[in-house]
Amino acid sequence: MLEYRDVLKTLKVMPLDKLVYPEETSPEAVDEVKTALQGQDTVSSPIAIDAKSSMILSGVHTARALEELGFQNAVCQTFDAASPSVSLRTWYPVFCCANIDELRGVVATRDVAFREGMRDLRAMKAAFLLVFDRGRGRESMLVEPSKKAMAPVDFFASQRHALARFSQRHGIRYIPDRGCDEFLKNSCAIVLVRHCLAKKEVASLVMHRDLVLPPKTTRYIPPTRATGLGFPMEWLHMDAQEAQDRLDTGLRKRSEQWGIRLSEEPLTLIFNEYAVD
Repeated sequence: MLEYRDVLKTLKVMPLDKLVYPEETSPEAVDEVKTALQGQDTVSSPIAIDAKSSMILSGVHTARALEELGFQNAVCQTFDAASPSVSLRTWYPVFCCANIDELRGVVATRDVAFREGMRDLRAMKAAFLLVFDRGRGRESMLVEPSKKAMAPVDFFASQRHALARFSQRHGIRYIPDRGCDEFLKNSCAIVLVRHCLAKKEVASLVMHRDLVLPPKTTRYIPPTRATGLGFPMEWLHMDAQEAQDRLDTGLRKRSEQWGIRLSEEPLTLIFNEYAVD
């Protein structure tokens, strides 16, 4: 059975320049995080990274925001990305548009049945499957369709192109892939269903081909996230080893004083309020 002491061993202070970004960041999202960080004195939740490669699993916008604010380090929690306990999903771009015909003039499209469209999407024969419901049931069309499977570089380039064209007229946000059906209940909702990569695909593309994926391509869901750390932001300017020593000392004191608990639904390591020396 997992104990909280096992989780404590995964908390590391990492130099930001050692972290690997699997995907691009959105400037707007980075600015939002920067605004939030500037109003904080402490770090509550660590960035999730792969223990072996230092690839960011969750928190790419936080890491970029810290860099732009001039910090040297980040508090991270390490996981084995290849472990079955770490799942990988994706995010779907969504926006509202009342005129479907308008979208056909923005990018190349082809009407298709949903199941057929999903097969083409998984085969990388289209950038997205655009899905909507105007009261006649779910309808769909392929975005930037191709007669043959695209190479990864071309596939992700077509995604960037489509997102850039759509965003010129509509405000795009992202939802978890499993929230698609709920979002479609909005009469003007448009969902851009995308291919969900496998973990091996991400590792191969990012680590071996030096390819950075489009924003919000990956949604890693690691187990046992720590929160409520209370790590002083000013320590992120220190030498990484000195900051790590202070983190370890603080964690040891809090453990001795019963200042940590393990929540099981979902499994979360929670640090109670504590004044760090």
